[in-house]
Amino acid sequence: MDAKRRLDLALDASEIGIYHIDLRTGTICADARYLAMLGYSLREINPTLDWWRSALHPHEVDGANESLVELINGDGERLRSEYRMRHRDGRWIWVEDRARIAERDEHGQPLLIIGVHIDISQRKRAEQKLAYQAEHDQLTHLLNRHSFLYSLKRVHAESQRTQRPYCIAMLDLDLFKQVNDTYGHLVGDRVLSNFAKLLRRSLREADWAARWGGEEFIVLMPNTEADQAQRSMERLRKTLATARFGMVEPPIRVTVSAGIAESSMDDRAGDEVIKRADTALYAAKHLGRDRVCPASACQMA
Repeated sequence: MDAKRRLDLALDASEIGIYHIDLRTGTICADARYLAMLGYSLREINPTLDWWRSALHPHEVDGANESLVELINGDGERLRSEYRMRHRDGRWIWVEDRARIAERDEHGQPLLIIGVHIDISQRKRAEQKLAYQAEHDQLTHLLNRHSFLYSLKRVHAESQRTQRPYCIAMLDLDLFKQVNDTYGHLVGDRVLSNFAKLLRRSLREADWAARWGGEEFIVLMPNTEADQAQRSMERLRKTLATARFGMVEPPIRVTVSAGIAESSMDDRAGDEVIKRADTALYAAKHLGRDRVCPASACQMA
């Protein structure tokens, strides 16, 4: 087996496509592997820079084009970037683009770029999965505490800037220990998961929900006043009160208590709003459970 054949086999195994760009004509000469990544054959397409730009994901057109311009303008001898390109079947694939100037004219102007495309879609999916797991609760698929607090920090800063309030609701499933003690933790986990689905469906797209710990949950509602937040949590409470979780017989009935707090310009951080919401939740529990208490109105008996 000659060296060229060995190289071709190695490139096939590594899913690396080779290309070069003639900057005088804007044409791209690509090998079969480059085009196969995108679902095409050599006979079907004659790629150009305009075609390449049209195949880029809308969110990455500017960044990918800027990297190419920087390489051409001499801001670097090599290019390395990652972006999505549209496959022939309509899906998006991630590619890593590595390129360099291969030829210049007598004035030093670039004439030819040579590079490779590497399909990194599998790696990107793995990275996205890890990122999701780092930010979400494994059981309920809501945000975890760390991610929620990060979002709260940003919302609090925006609220201080715009002088528009946000609300936090602390929620706790009433007497949930009895569910675990009676039916076991596997059933209890299914109840928590189903409640999380109800919670997500009850919120707006702009709202953030997280599992705070155990059977306790927290909701962040940007650009929201307390009366709006109370109506939202009341709808959730009533929905849950009529729901039945049928994983056992008789079906399990669960209720929820909630405390709501609205931010103010005097709050130095979102933690202060959480504390007021938690106090309101404690009041809701003390007053009999299965109720929503705004911090401004709920008083301990």
